[in-house]
Amino acid sequence: MNSSIQQTIADNPLRPLGRFSRLSYLGWSFLMNLIFFVAIGIPILILANSFDPDAFAKYTVLFMLICGLTGLILLYLSIVFLIRRLHDCNRSAWLGLLIIVPVINLFFILYLLCAKGTEGPNNFGPVRETRGWEKVLGSIYAVLFPLGLILNILMSIASMSAPH
Repeated sequence: MNSSIQQTIADNPLRPLGRFSRLSYLGWSFLMNLIFFVAIGIPILILANSFDPDAFAKYTVLFMLICGLTGLILLYLSIVFLIRRLHDCNRSAWLGLLIIVPVINLFFILYLLCAKGTEGPNNFGPVRETRGWEKVLGSIYAVLFPLGLILNILMSIASMSAPH
């Protein structure tokens, strides 16, 4: 078995070992968010379109369990993707703790999105090939993320200036 096949078999994107390029990081993050919205959105749509007016009250515990479990999975995957992105830049995963520091986390996210990974092998392994679907989803997310951020800022400004 050649080394590229062994690397592909050994590389599991859902584990913190290994590296993620910028597009891989964006692609997997976008996929994770899509799955999260579907996992939360489907129960909301079902309950909202229910003929039973007390549907939300009846299924609150189930809905909270779905949200909680989905949130834990989302947290785990976010941490894994963050670690893999840091590994691509030849940085320790401990640097990822900056994500919980207010204001600094904004600059840290920009660093993760913009910093070029180490060319060639580094302390955390060989370069991981970015798959085609990761490039597509990553490119879409690279466009949608700033647009969403700008839209959010504009909506916040509009709501602050609106009469109460």
